[in-house]
Amino acid sequence: MSEVNGVETDVAAISSEPLLDPENFPFSESELFAAACLWLDAEIARQLTDQLSESSRGDVAIRAEQNRERRQPAKPSFAAERDLWKFPEFIQIEWLWPALSVLSPSAAARVELWMEGHWRFRYSMEIRIVNKRHAEESGLYPSRAERIEWLRALGEDVDRIPPQMGIHHPRIVLPEPTEEMRRAVSELIEAERNSWRVLVKESRSRLDSRRAV
Repeated sequence: MSEVNGVETDVAAISSEPLLDPENFPFSESELFAAACLWLDAEIARQLTDQLSESSRGDVAIRAEQNRERRQPAKPSFAAERDLWKFPEFIQIEWLWPALSVLSPSAAARVELWMEGHWRFRYSMEIRIVNKRHAEESGLYPSRAERIEWLRALGEDVDRIPPQMGIHHPRIVLPEPTEEMRRAVSELIEAERNSWRVLVKESRSRLDSRRAV
């Protein structure tokens, strides 16, 4: 077992711990702390690790409860979507996944698998946003305000809808995205991937600097 500036660097030790959330965050608490220490001082890194670890365990518990609820009579479709909606806070820290990717070959493989899914999700989400916006502007799809009123008419509590949550109208089909839309979104996602690669390079440089001490 070894440490650099008080941070555990024994890859076998930190990789053998249980994963915080195998589904959404397949890393151990020690891996999370080691990654955070590449970008933050140890005290702040520990605070962040404790906060995200608690949140991750809470997410696991919530999903377990939701799985139990699914065995009960189904809720209205919007209610189910609202309850399940949650933007993963781990991805909001832009340096975190790049930092995790440089810790070990095992961590890098887990990051690569997760990020490939993330990029596919980003593309599908962005192409839908662009396509829906174009359809709304063309009068081919109801506006957000109109969709909310449609839900209100169905008896939904629309005041509980988060402002950042997408709302689709299941009875109206969007037109197929154009090639121009697909090209523009592909370029956007590639720019995001390039920015991500820059953070990987910086994370590796920081790790190498720590190991050289």
